[in-house]
Amino acid sequence: MENEMIPAPKNHSALPWILLLAILAVCLVCLVCAMGGTGVYLLSRSANASRAAGSPVSPSSDPDAGRRAGNANAKVVVEEFADFQCPYCGQFHAKGEPRLRTEYIQRGKVLFIFRNYPVLDGGDTSGESHLAALGALCAGEQGKFWEYHDTLFENQAGENSGGFAAPHLLSFAKTLGLNGSRFDQCVQTKRYESVLDGDIRLGENRNLQGVPTFFINGTMMLGFDDAAFFSAIDNALNQ
Repeated sequence: MENEMIPAPKNHSALPWILLLAILAVCLVCLVCAMGGTGVYLLSRSANASRAAGSPVSPSSDPDAGRRAGNANAKVVVEEFADFQCPYCGQFHAKGEPRLRTEYIQRGKVLFIFRNYPVLDGGDTSGESHLAALGALCAGEQGKFWEYHDTLFENQAGENSGGFAAPHLLSFAKTLGLNGSRFDQCVQTKRYESVLDGDIRLGENRNLQGVPTFFINGTMMLGFDDAAFFSAIDNALNQ
């Protein structure tokens, strides 16, 4: 009885696929564990494949105008690259950004810069991630970038489901008291596409792997983890 062989399964071809799926599942679990539960949308290599080549030309002398918050001479500069459709970016806005604003930005400790990195629409320049980014920039033209930024994150409605289609973007603008015609023309003509392209190329040059990605005095942090994020800021302040 000790040498009795266990019959092999009748469907021999199914076994390799079962093993492959098991290996992939283990790898996925390992990836999540390695990231410590940090929420991040990992990018595919072709996410921005449709972007045109060439150097962006800003419609203003300062493409970051309106997207900076805090003391320009702060010891610590925090940059965020995000997609307004990204749920993990939304989590940072809801859980991390309020503390960042009240304890660091408003106290002059941190200069915060937001940069667009739209990828969840697959690099479609007319997709919802790109339109939302343009909407925020157009709102900034009327002095309400941050208010529009907050509105977008607070109205996430699923990826590419129509929540950030042009009519909804215009509705958000009107709710915030913006000039609707001026805003709509700005979005429809993609007036700030060169600024958006500049953000994308900057992210590509810095080898972004996902969103949200933060740079704290130039040091990259992929994804948002509350303890690690604020610890990194505090360490930079104490250097």
